[in-house]
Amino acid sequence: ELETAADAVERGEAFEEPFDGCAERLARERFKNLTIVRPPLIVGRRLDGRAARFAGMYTVMRGITSSVVPVIVGEAGGYFDVIPVDDLASVIAGIVRSPGTGQVLTVAGGTGAPTVETAVGLMTSALNEWRLERGLEEFDEPRLVSRDSWNRFFLPFARSELSARQLRVIELLANFESYLALTEPLPTTHPVRDIEPCITAAVRYWAGIESRQASL
Repeated sequence: ELETAADAVERGEAFEEPFDGCAERLARERFKNLTIVRPPLIVGRRLDGRAARFAGMYTVMRGITSSVVPVIVGEAGGYFDVIPVDDLASVIAGIVRSPGTGQVLTVAGGTGAPTVETAVGLMTSALNEWRLERGLEEFDEPRLVSRDSWNRFFLPFARSELSARQLRVIELLANFESYLALTEPLPTTHPVRDIEPCITAAVRYWAGIESRQASL
């Protein structure tokens, strides 16, 4: 089963070193000439957004729908690099029966990834489209603030005014801030294109499965 850093963060696990680096180090110690595949955040498949589990981007969605996320911390012009699970699976399937090469393969949008601002807009639009189809009110698009502004101005206020539940969600989302602050594109050996429609499909599938959460 594919395990990612986002899954570990979702469970609230902490590591003495970055999760991906720890996993790679242990794998290299055990297997020679290992081929390592590095994806960014993963969403559902291209066709319909279907996913077996929801982590990473979906954590942000839960924060939006539960109205406990006053803002989203990220660089508006940064790269929001997510890929559909079937694109990743295709790369893995192509190498799984071959001898290891010792290479590191990065499957990512890279320079073709949408900006954080664009991605948040797509997420909100897809969610609101789903809600309007069911006679529910739309959500306002969350405001984006930089890490510096958040840490200097918003976080001190949040700590004194928000509930313990709200603070827990904010702490969880803080683990994903680095994914929303990529000012340089990820170097990639296997570029993924046309990511925007995948975000829309992923949000709609999530809303259909987690309809109670999406209807709040």
